[in-house]
Amino acid sequence: MRRLLWCAILCIAVAACTSTPTAPRPTPTPDYPQVRLSIASVGSEPRFDKTELEVPAGTRVILEFRNSTGRGERVMQNWVLVQPGTEAAVLSDASNQTLADSFVAKDDQRVIAYS
Repeated sequence: MRRLLWCAILCIAVAACTSTPTAPRPTPTPDYPQVRLSIASVGSEPRFDKTELEVPAGTRVILEFRNSTGRGERVMQNWVLVQPGTEAAVLSDASNQTLADSFVAKDDQRVIAYS
């Protein structure tokens, strides 16, 4: 009887040690409300048709950007979303960047997104 008991304990121990760990469950993707916004340049002027865009916190934002320069005009537009209060500094630093960098410093923590 002892031998059978030891054999059962040994089988349980071996089974516990050799079992493959289960993969962690994936974190569910939150179902954020979605808001679609649009912004456009104003002709060949260096400005946009809106001065502010506002959405509630936790919203998934889809932004449509339209370059409204006339046909044949070669006006480049760049739109940059920055942390609040950093607009002037990011704009000032843009003069140190090139077109290849989209006039945005790489790894700039103040920049959230840009076109």
